[in-house]
Amino acid sequence: MKRIYKALLLLMIILILSLFMTLSAILFIRNLNREQYFTDLLKQADTSLNTHNYPKASTLLKLSLTHAASKKQYLRILKRAFLLAEKMNDMTVLKEIALHAALEKNRDEELVFIAARVYMKAGDTGKTLELLEKPAKTERLLSLKVEALLQRGETEALVSYYTPSQPFRFLHLLSTDDPLFYEDAAHILKDKRLFLDTSLLYALKRNNKEALRIISSYEEDPLFQAPGVFIAYDAGEYKKARQFITIILSKNGADNALLYCLYGDIEMHYSEYDKAVSLFNKAITYNPLVSETPYLNISYIYQQRGDLQSALEWLKKGSRNFPQNKNIVLEASRFFIGLNDRETAFSIIYPYKGRDYMIDLLLLYLNQENMHPSRYRTGLWDLFNAHPGNEFLCQFLVLYLLGREDINGVESALTLFDIQRGIGGKKSEYLSWVPYYKGICKVLSGDYQKSLDFFASSLAIEDNPYVLFHRALVHIESGNRKAARDDLFTSKEIIMEEGKNKRFLSLVTATLGKVFILLGEYDKAWDQLTLAGEIDPENYQVLTLVKELEELQQ
Repeated sequence: MKRIYKALLLLMIILILSLFMTLSAILFIRNLNREQYFTDLLKQADTSLNTHNYPKASTLLKLSLTHAASKKQYLRILKRAFLLAEKMNDMTVLKEIALHAALEKNRDEELVFIAARVYMKAGDTGKTLELLEKPAKTERLLSLKVEALLQRGETEALVSYYTPSQPFRFLHLLSTDDPLFYEDAAHILKDKRLFLDTSLLYALKRNNKEALRIISSYEEDPLFQAPGVFIAYDAGEYKKARQFITIILSKNGADNALLYCLYGDIEMHYSEYDKAVSLFNKAITYNPLVSETPYLNISYIYQQRGDLQSALEWLKKGSRNFPQNKNIVLEASRFFIGLNDRETAFSIIYPYKGRDYMIDLLLLYLNQENMHPSRYRTGLWDLFNAHPGNEFLCQFLVLYLLGREDINGVESALTLFDIQRGIGGKKSEYLSWVPYYKGICKVLSGDYQKSLDFFASSLAIEDNPYVLFHRALVHIESGNRKAARDDLFTSKEIIMEEGKNKRFLSLVTATLGKVFILLGEYDKAWDQLTLAGEIDPENYQVLTLVKELEELQQ
């Protein structure tokens, strides 16, 4: 009997184990199918995202929520939802996904953050704050909350997160680098240090005008004066920079060598050379190693005055204090080039061969007379290839080749430059001089229409007076005189605003006179030619055009 009982018990155990294994297998297969279905949904959502079918992507993401069985899967959905938030204008479906996930897993920090960020992206700061209403446990949740409060202008709530002794922590909580956010926060909190940080952020973004606007509001505050010097100087607002410098020096004594350097640069800008020399001397007195700039500038001033001996002495002083400085070496070499003493210039710079591309280029130039033209050209190509993507070397090579009307060589150099800077030339397309020189090549080969296309590409990047001038010449050759007139007027305005290159301004003005002659507007032609002659009396083109105009009016 006992044997029969034991046999039945063993049989029951085997049956139960078999049933359990069968159920486990069924559940495993079911979960596997569910996981596969979930994965397929996400793949379809990804495909829809990549093909810009955003409505279908949002539907698939919403459907996949019902099949997500873990936090990991929820995160996979929400991350895609956030990606979709950046692509879609209609946020309705996406907000439903975010809210559903946030409520479903409202204790999960990762999901709350992603959901709240979706609402921020949609501009719904109310819902963002609702999701973040519980005390934030991490810096990023707190940062998101501060950003939402700032957007809503909820001053009192915002102030509660601010500690005057830790202003940088508060700035860190603003999860944006938009200076407008910082400036708004500074106004709300009335903390001048935040205004200073805002101005510095504007300066970092190269918006010196806005940086200086804030600095100028606090120009009597010592905290703002030193940054104000550098911001104003970088912005070209030299009078304002000089004003800050004089205030600092009058209050803090006269031992700031760097300020004296900047002060000297400013006085040079206003052609106050005696004062500039005095200021540079003070900078060197307080710190002989402050910079090579005062030595170079004093030498330059003496060169302009014709005192070459003093100019050379200052270069020697600079080279003793900065023996490895390439700027001193280059300037010393150029000094002797100006004296037509190429041998001395070469001997000064030769020991520095291979240290800098400018030094190697100058060595090549100084040795040009001793080289066959083909060897000099090869040397330029070798230097260009040794420094791929170097704009200066490429332009130098292109200008040399253009001077010899080597169109194929120019096009090869520009093509290689495109390749060096990025596949297909994508990066170099943003450099206006690349299509400009390509346009010049097309002019030389007689393909005017193609040259106009290249000039247009260059001008789409920046308004360059030289590009406008050359496009005007093409318009003149093509008989489009009104288009030439418009380009020349624009070119002339830009040159006059810059206040540089009077000789080129005279050339543009004279060419404008020529266009008016072609248009039969002789009075306007006289005005332009008279002005061109006043700007540059040595512009012989003016005399030729005046003679042509007189013959037409006889």
